[in-house]
Amino acid sequence: LTMLNLVAAGTTAVFAAASALSMAETFFVLRAPLDASRVAETLPDFRTLTSRETVRKLSDMDRSELLNLFRECPSPDSLPAMQNAKGRRGMQGDFEGVLLKGHNPVITRVSAFISHSLFGDGRWVGKSFREGNLVSGSSSGINRFRASAGSISRSREFDYAPEISAIDGRTALVLRYSGHHGILSPWKSMVDELRVVRPPDRDTGVQGAVLLGMGYMGWSGGALNNAPFCLYAEDDDL
Repeated sequence: LTMLNLVAAGTTAVFAAASALSMAETFFVLRAPLDASRVAETLPDFRTLTSRETVRKLSDMDRSELLNLFRECPSPDSLPAMQNAKGRRGMQGDFEGVLLKGHNPVITRVSAFISHSLFGDGRWVGKSFREGNLVSGSSSGINRFRASAGSISRSREFDYAPEISAIDGRTALVLRYSGHHGILSPWKSMVDELRVVRPPDRDTGVQGAVLLGMGYMGWSGGALNNAPFCLYAEDDDL
């Protein structure tokens, strides 16, 4: 029992230290002024890539780079291409999901363990958004999981609407889980914020939307201890 207590105490201490470092990084990144000139240098680059190429590029970025990119990206409700509720060119439908790098290996692994082992019935693979009005109202969605046998299940509903980001004070599409969980649920304080790295291309129909997300929970540090992920629509699904 003593050894188990020591292991538990050590694990808690390591996670607390890793979370503190993650929160400190967020604080200092957000304190730096946003360089608007970087928008012209960074975002158009993604428009030349396929969805999977964009995801690979995001996967190569560290968390501070992802935080700065998140600050630069527009909210889905501000883009006409994302307001279309018909088919995969807007927010309606299934999006594939990929976890991105956290501040340090501990946070990255904890985030993966929570997402793939505790959050649902299988490995987390994305989200599904129901039809809604991004500008004047809110809607709901649900997370998608892949079981070991390969089947896809859906659970962990959320409500989403444009709100002021708790991360940087700008508008983002905010996903809240509080309305679908009881007061004792660890998921009640869970929040995801989304912005658009690359909108869908209505003219050519060959580019699916790619969104950068930051997820966090109140009991683990809130918005300062956010974990990055991305959602994307396959190019050939438009």
